[in-house]
Amino acid sequence: MKQTKEIVATKVKFVKTPPLPPTTSPFKTMEEWLSSLCDTEKPQKSISIYHFKLLESENNAHHTLMVFGTNETRVEHGFYQENYFNPATMYYPFQKNEFENHLTREEVLNRVTSQIKAFTNTTKFRNCFFASAKYIITEYNGETVWRGENL
Repeated sequence: MKQTKEIVATKVKFVKTPPLPPTTSPFKTMEEWLSSLCDTEKPQKSISIYHFKLLESENNAHHTLMVFGTNETRVEHGFYQENYFNPATMYYPFQKNEFENHLTREEVLNRVTSQIKAFTNTTKFRNCFFASAKYIITEYNGETVWRGENL
């Protein structure tokens, strides 16, 4: 009798635990924060994907944007992601007045995505480590907001 062996492909994430997000920021705007990252941070290794993740309080009264970089490694029966880059200033807690107009969650997500897309069209972005990635994605809506030129 012939024996069969079942192999299941799985997705495994290896992610370093990031520090807790701050409640205040020295930056007045998200663009100022992103520009500061470009001026003061640089990953030691090439990063293929930058992820933007929105952290929200239970009552949506407070929003914090988080950025980190990963590289995806494919193996025979699946793939895994390794977190290679956590910038020192990986969090941007939005100022209270940025969302004080009682925006819906969808309006907040659209506004944040729009601001990230606008930044990808700046000279600062084109001269920054972000521009060497294959993709920049927003995890909160699964959107690819930027693709590298070589794809």
